[in-house]
Amino acid sequence: MLLIIIGLSPIVSQVFERLLLNMYSKYIISDDLQFGFKNNLVNAIIILQQTLQYFNDRSSNVYIASLDASKAFNRWNHFKLFTTSYKKGLPLAFIYIIINWYKKLTVVIKWQDILSSPLSVHSVVREGGILSPILFNMYVDCILTALRSSRYGCHFKSVYIGCIMYADDLLLLSASVVELQCMLDICSQVWITFIYFI
Repeated sequence: MLLIIIGLSPIVSQVFERLLLNMYSKYIISDDLQFGFKNNLVNAIIILQQTLQYFNDRSSNVYIASLDASKAFNRWNHFKLFTTSYKKGLPLAFIYIIINWYKKLTVVIKWQDILSSPLSVHSVVREGGILSPILFNMYVDCILTALRSSRYGCHFKSVYIGCIMYADDLLLLSASVVELQCMLDICSQVWITFIYFI
């Protein structure tokens, strides 16, 4: 039986996270092709339309695969979040705060009138947390980085546009079915070894 835990974020936590975000937001950067939890959904749609138009005007097909990493937002690994934060060069003070913040997460399971002992949680997101979506974007950047570095997929006037991500939903765009399969293989490998390893 799979148990999915959702950590709720109380108001005090949200205030604290808002303060952290105000202090450190300039350091928490996600890929330009990640549009989730940002105020630019229209830009993602425009980029998709322009890419399709660009290839259609040149009599080229565009093959699209749509991937949905269901439950990815609720299953991120805290240790990998911390190492990703460090590798991306976030200030150590912020990383230590986040480690402390997430390290103390515990849950109690209630079944009818019986409560379990407190359990440590190592892979859950704070639902309703101010930082959660921003950290998630940074956390899943590894997928976009792997796709971008592979060079598979569409390019629009020398700009890479082989994928568009909206939170945990990913569109892969390629002018070749073979390249699209290679992109799917890359996503599968990254998803298994990084995102879903708990």
